[in-house]
Amino acid sequence: MFKQRCFRLLLLASAIATSLSAAAYDFESAGIYYNITGNNTVEVTYSDRDNNTYSGSISVPETVTNNGTEYSVTTIGESAFKGSAVTSVYMPESITSIEYDAFSECQNLESVTLPESLTTLGIRAFGGCQSLKAIKIPSGVTAIPGSCFYCCSSLESVTIPVGVMTIGQYAFLGCNLKELTLPSTVTMIGSRAFDSNNRFQSITCNATTPPSLGENAFNYNISTTVKVPLSSIAAYRQAEGWKNFSNYCSGEVVNNGITYRIDENGAMVAVAEATLTEANIPSSVEFEGNQYPVIKINDRVFSGNTNLTTVTLPESLTTLGSYAFSSCKSLKTIKIPSGVTAIPDHCFYECSSLDSVTIPEGVTTIGDRAFEDCNLNALTLPESLEAIGSIAFCGNRSLKSVNIPAKVKTIESYAFFNCGLTELVIPEGVQVIEEYK
Repeated sequence: MFKQRCFRLLLLASAIATSLSAAAYDFESAGIYYNITGNNTVEVTYSDRDNNTYSGSISVPETVTNNGTEYSVTTIGESAFKGSAVTSVYMPESITSIEYDAFSECQNLESVTLPESLTTLGIRAFGGCQSLKAIKIPSGVTAIPGSCFYCCSSLESVTIPVGVMTIGQYAFLGCNLKELTLPSTVTMIGSRAFDSNNRFQSITCNATTPPSLGENAFNYNISTTVKVPLSSIAAYRQAEGWKNFSNYCSGEVVNNGITYRIDENGAMVAVAEATLTEANIPSSVEFEGNQYPVIKINDRVFSGNTNLTTVTLPESLTTLGSYAFSSCKSLKTIKIPSGVTAIPDHCFYECSSLDSVTIPEGVTTIGDRAFEDCNLNALTLPESLEAIGSIAFCGNRSLKSVNIPAKVKTIESYAFFNCGLTELVIPEGVQVIEEYK
């Protein structure tokens, strides 16, 4: 008797479970499934959690009628489209919430327009949507939760509006973002929120106070340009996480094909058109009504420009970047300004027409391969010079005579290899001459 009762209870439980599974939604209309959430509101849901049947292009209506009652569609429910074959989704202005996992793992989803009525995004709402390329967050959203766009590997563009205050952990991990603009309202970015976005070139953060960053919030690519308010650059350079970036600026000025970036110290030459034949760099540029001295040329700015024949450097300049003029094969002459103290590695490497260089007093080091394979026929080194890097003047076949200044302590390997030297004067103070000079 007891066994029979147990068996009947098991059958009843199984029947109830089957019934619940079959009735995972309250009603269906035009191929979309709904759950009633209030007197006159519904959410979009699925027919079968384990076999989501949605596919193609979906247009969610603003209202839907069932059994004579009209309902407002306000929510995309938990797992509503999860793992389905949808390619695009239209949502009406009645939608205020997209719940947990709502579109996760929709690998064919290419296009979504989020309505301005939206205020809430759920955790992992679009996680793993590998075909999604762009997303615009509506102005009513104040938080982007954890893993919201996790591993959307094709996502190249995201618009985050003023009003968003927090971005959760892993929110955009593994996306394909190249540029990012964060609004002035952001106060917190969670751990690994933008990690593994390996194409990042620029980040703009308009917050005056640096947002707190979780561990590995960004990739911290040293070449990524970070634009922040001018008055806040110093704070960002010291803030935890943000201090891992080195290339800060506040804005850009474009003048005669050259882009200058402004930071708290002055202006730097950041980008130059590859077709320039002349580069006349001014001593200062104007930004927001103020003049900023041009103090630096960034790495590789003019590298590979075979059209460049003439360069004028201002006396305000203090820093030259590595490879700044490398392979400028038409450049014939250069005068280094008096404020420069170091000529970095590969700075004029393979400038094969460069036959004249003026190196001022004050320069203490000439880096590795700085003038390799140029065409120098004469060379005057400043008395301030202390070190000459390896292969620094290698391949200058027309160079016949060099007088090493008295302060030079180190001449590294191959510094004058394969030159046409007939005379080399080395002072008593040289302490290290590496082999095969």
